[in-house]
Amino acid sequence: MFFALLAIAFVALWVRSYFYNESILWVPNNSRYSMISSRRGSIGFEHVVTSSFFPSSQGWKITSAPVGPVPLGRNPHQSLISRMGFNFQQVSQRPLSGMAGTIPHWFLAACSLGLAALFAFKRTWRYSLRTILVATTVLAAILGLAVYVG
Repeated sequence: MFFALLAIAFVALWVRSYFYNESILWVPNNSRYSMISSRRGSIGFEHVVTSSFFPSSQGWKITSAPVGPVPLGRNPHQSLISRMGFNFQQVSQRPLSGMAGTIPHWFLAACSLGLAALFAFKRTWRYSLRTILVATTVLAAILGLAVYVG
């Protein structure tokens, strides 16, 4: 039941993200910050360390603002992976350094629905050692292929 409600919440946040930009900013000190934001169908995260003074008060800040026009131009950050709404970037412009990325709302809603379906059926999971070894080998091969392609 929890995962079904979580999926509904992700779908509601997904729809809302096309009308409002919402973010949670955490500034532990004057040289770094972390942010999670929801905008235009994706959830973004970033963690940035700067060698210069960050002009924001320390602590938590929650903002919500109407969506503005889509900015034109190329993102100056070096993109590592960008497929199907997933985007991970390494920020390496002086004086900034850190990581940033986005995960689409549809992925989080689909994972929550999958977990809800998985736990909806009361079943005991029993596998033989051979089945577990085969599954582990297949998973290792898929992850190895993903690293090789990426």
